[in-house]
Amino acid sequence: VVYAGIVDAMKGGASVAVSAAAHLDAGYHLHVIGFGSPEDIDRLRHQIETTRTVTECMVSYDGVLTGGKFLEFLQGCDIGLSTQLPDGPFNDTSFPSKVLTYLTNGLAVVCVRIRAVEQSRVAGAVTFYDGHEPEAVAHAIKSVRLPIECDSKALIADLDREFIAELRRVLSQVREQ
Repeated sequence: VVYAGIVDAMKGGASVAVSAAAHLDAGYHLHVIGFGSPEDIDRLRHQIETTRTVTECMVSYDGVLTGGKFLEFLQGCDIGLSTQLPDGPFNDTSFPSKVLTYLTNGLAVVCVRIRAVEQSRVAGAVTFYDGHEPEAVAHAIKSVRLPIECDSKALIADLDREFIAELRRVLSQVREQ
């Protein structure tokens, strides 16, 4: 299981992911990869150390990865987490790009129930949970059946083709005017 992205106290996603590990067993390894302020990374590392004392789930902060190393790391995982706080002011106006990144790399996605994702064309490929309780995240993780039945790479490729076709249509209409 991987949480990839910003480690930030305001968004809270990395912290919620690590808290969920306390409710997972030894069959899981929760990875956090990402960037943040030195203070936020230190807080996360301390939280991971504390969490390791109460769970058999392996929990690790694996640093900042980019490019091919990032993609290779993701493709070595099974489940991607989008665990931002559901009541954040940014949720009504932004779509978490990590959802698409995970799907593009063939991962099952566990995401907090936010309107932007729930009403998107990828919603059928996402396992949602409600609230921000670590138990709810862990329950959603455990409910994922592997291998995933949805061909998420094909879904993203189809959406890409549709977008390009629509963009061409719009641009041809602009040229005609």
